[in-house]
Amino acid sequence: MPIIGLSLSATRIFESPLDPDKGTPEATRFTIATLDSRVAGRLRDLGTTVKIDPNSPDDEVETTINMEDVNFQTVQFGVSGWENFVDKERKTIEFKTVGRRLGGKSYEVIDPEVLCRVPTAVIRELADEVRKENELSEDGGKN
Repeated sequence: MPIIGLSLSATRIFESPLDPDKGTPEATRFTIATLDSRVAGRLRDLGTTVKIDPNSPDDEVETTINMEDVNFQTVQFGVSGWENFVDKERKTIEFKTVGRRLGGKSYEVIDPEVLCRVPTAVIRELADEVRKENELSEDGGKN
């Protein structure tokens, strides 16, 4: 079977296992989209930075892992909507997008001012779910 290309218009619904209302009509539902390979690659590249002091090339190399920032940006690009996301007073937190350029292309992404209201543990879960959309299954097709 040949390798199957990414379906960039496909989405699926995800409910967090951390949501006490999971599986009920009150659960928060996130719409997971597929990142194109340009965005997925750029975000992976942001994950690690390596610094070498040119004046002391034999010294230790400084490596920084930026996982939380990569997770945030992965969700920013890879979640295309939500339902039943509310604040403490149970008021709806509206899904809002802004334009952003990456790799020479324009994208509509979640407004960071809105996304910053999603708890970090949920950001991590959502980023993992978005990344799954770019994986291949054993038979060569996309998951």
